[in-house]
Formats: sequence, structure tokens, C-alpha cells
Amino acid sequence: MFFGRDDFDVNIISVHKPFPLSLDEDVKSRDMHGLSIRVTNEAFFSWDGGSMLSEKGDITLFPAKTDHHIKSGVQTEYLIYFTTDKPLPGTIRKITPKNPSFYEKLFSDIYSVWFLKEPGYIFENKALFYKLVYLIEQEYESSISSSAAPRINTALNYILEHYTENIEISHLAKLCSMSEAYFRKLFMKKYGVSPLKYINNLRLSYAKNLLATGHFTVEQVSEMCGFNNVSYFSLFIKKETGTSPSKLYK
Repeated sequence: MFFGRDDFDVNIISVHKPFPLSLDEDVKSRDMHGLSIRVTNEAFFSWDGGSMLSEKGDITLFPAKTDHHIKSGVQTEYLIYFTTDKPLPGTIRKITPKNPSFYEKLFSDIYSVWFLKEPGYIFENKALFYKLVYLIEQEYESSISSSAAPRINTALNYILEHYTENIEISHLAKLCSMSEAYFRKLFMKKYGVSPLKYINNLRLSYAKNLLATGHFTVEQVSEMCGFNNVSYFSLFIKKETGTSPSKLYK
């Protein structure tokens, strides 16, 4: 997740419009979080253990208490300072949205509401900010999913080669260098079914083809499809097809 958690309430402290500014300074022990979108030029951030270049169109998150140094030529940005009822974990990070102008407009709307301070503006500001958070999270997850797609293909190739064997989902996740929960989520997003369902669909298709030949007994097909228990195999076929494997056997 871009914000590190999805269960926080926000209190907006201030909103700043783009203003030409060049910086070369340390930022220390700030109690507020910062969220910005770079409107022009770029800024370079460095901190203990890392560094990052924020370019035009990038959205950058600065969690509270993340000491860092910023250096830039003349650049402009929309900047929102806010606090949360629960800490935001992680360090400084950025995302490059597919449509920066859309997000710039949303930041601009938040600034306008903050500046005008019409009755109920606090609620409108929060609503716009939560919308911003939601859209950033969606875009972030999409970018992560795209970058992880080649690794998911590694698991798919393994499944296609070994689906008649006992395959642990944890092993597939390990092949992709990701947690089991994240692997399951990405697999479901890409293929529309869980990894286990995908494997069982392959086994089912293979079993039906073998049974249709009439050359193998139900017991043989069960073993060939990776089922060590013929009773479980029979229940599996009955559940998936509505009929017993013996009726599929020619």
C-alpha cells in the first residue's frame, strides 16, 4: 500500500498552492505528514539509507518524523500537510500517475476549498482528500501488479509443468519472491481464480480427457492426475461435473 495502511482518519492542517521556490535544507522531526504533487521541475530528497528524485507530475508522501534533506532549483508544487489518528509506516515514497493533470486538478480543488473556507469546508476537504487517497492506492496497486506480472508468469509455468503433482501455494509464492497472501491476490487479479482453482481446473480437464479415452481405469486416472486418494478424486469429479468419473469412462 502506498500509505502503508488503510484504516486511518485524517485531519488536514494546511494546504499550499504552487509557489516558485528553490530549496537546499534539512527537514527534521516534523510532526505532520506531507503529500505533494510536483507541478514544475524536480527536487532531490536524501535521507539515512536512501534517496529519491521527484519529477514533474510525481506525487510524493512524506510520513511524519522522516528526517530528510531536500535540494531543488526553482520548482513548484501543491503541498498538503495533515495528521492521522494512527501512524503511517514506511519512508518517503513517490508514485508517477498515468494522468498527472487529473491529480493536479484534485490537489487544486483541495486548495481552493481550504482557501475559501466556506461553511462545511472541513468536511469537503476531507472528502476530497479521501478520494485522493483512494485513487492513489488504486494506481499504486495497479503499478505494483504490472511490475509483478513477469514473476507471476514464473509460477504459471511451474503449474503447467507440475499440475499433476502436489503443489503448495507457499512454494509458488516463494518462486515469485513474494508473500503467499500477496501472491494469491495478484494471481486472482490476473487470472480471475485462485491458484488452487486454476490447478484443479487443469487437473479436471486432464482427467476428463483421460477418462474419455477408455484406456485407463478410474484408479489410474486418479493417480495420473495427482490424486493419491481415489475416493477424493471421485468426489472432486462429481462436484465439478455433476456426475461420477465412472460415467465419464468409456
